[in-house]
Amino acid sequence: MITELVLARLSDDEVRRHLSAPQNPKRAAELQTELAVLRNRLDQGSESFASGLIEASQLATITGLLRGKISAAQNELAVLGAGTAVPSVEAGDIREWWADATLENQRAVIKSIMTIRLKSVHIAAPRRFDPRRVEVTWK
Repeated sequence: MITELVLARLSDDEVRRHLSAPQNPKRAAELQTELAVLRNRLDQGSESFASGLIEASQLATITGLLRGKISAAQNELAVLGAGTAVPSVEAGDIREWWADATLENQRAVIKSIMTIRLKSVHIAAPRRFDPRRVEVTWK
């Protein structure tokens, strides 16, 4: 039931384009540039140490600071990309993508586009699945 709802929703290319776009593309581009600069500076620090221009303690300080900044930028970029669990339109047919996707990827897509809640049953008798109790809220 949930799979069919997801696939029906994501069959619309415009919906998929919207849902697969990064949350803040400008900031994502800035972070990519920042990561490239930080990694370059880390390489320069290593080269400076290898050339004898700086001491091991200086390299350790440089490395620690830059790796912390790199980690922070990567984490922020991951958060910005969290909304992109939905495959882009370029990924092709959504049903084929879904069939090949791992369970973790399918769950990530579901969590990113909907909230599922089961309405409670006020009986103590044996419970059976009743699709009428499933409440889906689109995000």
